[in-house]
Amino acid sequence: MERWSGRVAVVTGASGGIGAAVASDLVRAGLRVVGLDRRENELQALAAELAAAGGPGALLPVRCDVSSMTEVQSAFRGIEEDVGGVSVLVNNAGIMIPHRIQDMTNESMAAVVNTNVLGLTACCREAINSMKRHGIKDGHIVNINSVLGHIVPVFDSPDFNVSMYAGSKHAVTAICQGLRCELKNMHGQGYRIKVTSVSPGPVLTGMFGDDIRNCIPEEEVERLLKAEDVSRTVCFALACPPDVEMVELTLQATGRLF
Repeated sequence: MERWSGRVAVVTGASGGIGAAVASDLVRAGLRVVGLDRRENELQALAAELAAAGGPGALLPVRCDVSSMTEVQSAFRGIEEDVGGVSVLVNNAGIMIPHRIQDMTNESMAAVVNTNVLGLTACCREAINSMKRHGIKDGHIVNINSVLGHIVPVFDSPDFNVSMYAGSKHAVTAICQGLRCELKNMHGQGYRIKVTSVSPGPVLTGMFGDDIRNCIPEEEVERLLKAEDVSRTVCFALACPPDVEMVELTLQATGRLF
């Protein structure tokens, strides 16, 4: 991780859960981390906590709703003006609405797609263009995907359904591969920008509500993945040598089949 020290990382959904864990680990590794989130108060509290701990890096909170591509563009313009070119992007912001498709409103469907697909893609676009403008040829994009980006499970509960969320995460899997194809075409210009998909199983975060908890035996809940487990996986990918690209990392609690 030493080569990233002092460089700029952007982490979306950074105010809690996986995003906060990733932002904290990157600050401790010496990066200047820009945290994007709608919850500005929580972001500022995390930034103050990390500053008080005296780590080598810093967390700079920026309010941004990544479901709005206009806000994403504005946030990245500000990052380049105030902090510099982006070397690392960790797309973590996401939303799950575990309803049957037949019961979902237009607004809830749009919320899932706008955050999980369009917001993620817009952040990728802005980060890559920032790398190009600043000549950052060894940048790294990490997209927090899901095991649901590779399978669509069937649950016994008639009211609990993750089809829309799984569809959005399958899109992330395809987008990651598409980005690699685009970036490979930049090798002739000296760019070696990496794209890593990190696909965790169930993680005990704020997204893990009662409707999800009820689908898992209670004795297994506390043994599920924690946000810190996912963050360590992100750091593992970032710590790989420049000529090694971790394409897909799938992790789940020991013994779980999903």
